[in-house]
Amino acid sequence: NVIKQKDAIINATSYTVNDNLISLDPSNGEEKWRIKLKNPTAKRGLLYLEQYKSIFASTGSGVIAIDETTGQINKSLGKEGYFGESKSLLSPIVYKEKVLVAFLNKVESFSLKEGKRNWSLNLNGARVWSGFSYDKKTNTVAIVTSNLVHLWGKTDINPDYTNSLLLIDSNSGEIKCKFQDVRHDHWDFDMIANPIFTNVKVSSNVERVVYAFSK
Repeated sequence: NVIKQKDAIINATSYTVNDNLISLDPSNGEEKWRIKLKNPTAKRGLLYLEQYKSIFASTGSGVIAIDETTGQINKSLGKEGYFGESKSLLSPIVYKEKVLVAFLNKVESFSLKEGKRNWSLNLNGARVWSGFSYDKKTNTVAIVTSNLVHLWGKTDINPDYTNSLLLIDSNSGEIKCKFQDVRHDHWDFDMIANPIFTNVKVSSNVERVVYAFSK
């Protein structure tokens, strides 16, 4: 993944099947540094924060901020470089000194500098494995969720956040609304991909909407 570009690409990163995050010089392919992280490492991409010259990688033990020059954990951010301790499959979202993280079974907000948890939303068994977006116009986090881990068995749970699009207030962690695509899913019809926020004209009014995708 190319993570920085000005006049020329000066740094690129890759990750290996044994969970090494590797920095390469794209002009010659030479390795600059590597760091071993906990499985799964950066499963669905990376986030680069230019202000702090740091790469944010999701892992099996939280999101980790890594100095892009040295390849060392940037302990000046979060709690000694960490945001949370749980498994995350997605890149985090950083906006106005807040780090939003979609963990496998919950969504949490942290302060960028101290790593203090602002709020936590437990998804009661539903999983976030592919879809995570943020809309600064409405201050809204959007996630899409999977079915329960075990497709066969009890699916009558309360609250039921499975196979759903959830819109979450990024300040409080409260759910603004929920749309469930499939109930009692035994067919692996979970929702997929990042939700897309956009404007749509309805009659003479412009409405802010979000698109979500299902199977």
